[in-house]
Amino acid sequence: MLFSGVEYLDNTQSVNAKNKFLYTGQEYVPGSLTYNKQFFPEVFLKYNVVDDRLLIQLSYQGKQSNFELVTAQVDSFTIGTHDFVRIQNENPDIQNGFFEKLLDKNGLQLFKKYRKNSRKKLDRSFTYYEYEFNTPDYFLQKGNDFFEIGGRGNVVDLFPENKTEIKEIFKQYRDLFRSNRDAFMKLLFGSIADNYKMPE
Repeated sequence: MLFSGVEYLDNTQSVNAKNKFLYTGQEYVPGSLTYNKQFFPEVFLKYNVVDDRLLIQLSYQGKQSNFELVTAQVDSFTIGTHDFVRIQNENPDIQNGFFEKLLDKNGLQLFKKYRKNSRKKLDRSFTYYEYEFNTPDYFLQKGNDFFEIGGRGNVVDLFPENKTEIKEIFKQYRDLFRSNRDAFMKLLFGSIADNYKMPE
């Protein structure tokens, strides 16, 4: 198995579970990867949310090395229970990079972009950083077009024919919207997708 990449060295020190990664432990997580159009079913990965970089741990002759993969050659990857794809689009208002795919149904695809905030901490003898998850961004793909998902009005603008249904879901599942945004988004757009037809 050959990967192009550079050895990973993180110059930003963190001392606890509040680090840059999707999974806050220091260990690499089993997953799969499509890299340079080749599928690798059993690899150990870490996703750096802050820098939007994918790391891989390789073993050779009993030694383990950590590498940062070339982002442009990563097509998709699965880490734990999360499925990610690399999105490269022409919309300057939408960041390119790795997005978790939450829904793919009837011509609609729902994506989540993770965010983490950093805080500089001063100890007696050294400086370190803590990272905590911030509110993620959600995006919808209709055909070749990407749209950032904001509030109810934004969704109604995208699907005016579903206005009544959208308002009812926001009203009925208000608590879910606050407590589990991913589940709410999947429920909302799953319902919309049930009767959605791609334009000719």
